[in-house]
Amino acid sequence: MISERYNQLMRMHPLIRQDFTFPTTQIEQLANALSHWLDINVTGVIVSGEPRVGKTWALQWLRHNVSSYWDEDIPIIQFSMVSLEDPEISFLELFLREMGSPFVKGTKRVIWNRTRDLMLHMSEAYESNLFLVFIDEAQKLTNHHYDLLVDISNILDEKHIRLVTLLVGQPELESVYGEVVERNRRHIGGRFMKEKYVFKGLLNAEDLALFLRSFDLGERFPLDSGVSFTEFFVPDAFLSGWRLEKQAEKIWMNLNEYSVETGAIKLTEFAMTPTVALMSVLLRELSEEDGQDLILTDKQVQNAIRSAIGSQMKFYLDNTH
Repeated sequence: MISERYNQLMRMHPLIRQDFTFPTTQIEQLANALSHWLDINVTGVIVSGEPRVGKTWALQWLRHNVSSYWDEDIPIIQFSMVSLEDPEISFLELFLREMGSPFVKGTKRVIWNRTRDLMLHMSEAYESNLFLVFIDEAQKLTNHHYDLLVDISNILDEKHIRLVTLLVGQPELESVYGEVVERNRRHIGGRFMKEKYVFKGLLNAEDLALFLRSFDLGERFPLDSGVSFTEFFVPDAFLSGWRLEKQAEKIWMNLNEYSVETGAIKLTEFAMTPTVALMSVLLRELSEEDGQDLILTDKQVQNAIRSAIGSQMKFYLDNTH
């Protein structure tokens, strides 16, 4: 019988709250690409991808792991664009918030100076000549925002610090470079759009297996408990050698069959948002069947797919094909 204490912990679990990041094949490829761009002095990259494919997830993972690819700590700030009334103050406020600064009252010049000083202070604290800025929903950037980024880049450059931006957004972001060139703003493209990268979701069962491996071996919950995500939900099965990674082929096969049922073509890419939802439902259901002889059945996977994704399956597939 599952105890009330266990139920409380389950409700707090990062998987249930969707408050965790595990690497995927595509995230690792993007991390390697970023390391290469830093090597060759690229100052700006456009990263585009379909909705919910895992772009924000990738940024969160990169923010916490890029130093392991670059072998030095780099100041990084990450934010998502929002539409606010004053384009200058709202944009700079996003920088200030991510640097831990409370709202600064005053003129635009006061807010600008505070942003500049904090960025220079962060660079000095990290002892790095790089400063990374990840901007999600970057298709919402306006010409005024790009001009502010130019000003920020110039100020950092005066101190021999290279600003590197990852502009991440939906596929329409790819057309921004053409618009920039047409408007004779090549200096914007040269700084912030030197490279283009298309981010994908899970492409096959092997990609899914890599992602699920982290459930078996990665982050622990509760913290410092030594208990992996898989072991938390099915401890008896886990101790008997059952691993979620080994179920990837069965899960992918059933996802493919369900995609055909919904009228879509053969599954060639699947987004991260529904994948996480599926794992949340599946592991909760398996926790009630836990035992040394646990076997994941097609029926259990199919029920979890319908419960976690259901009628939204066609939406996810339409947005990744």
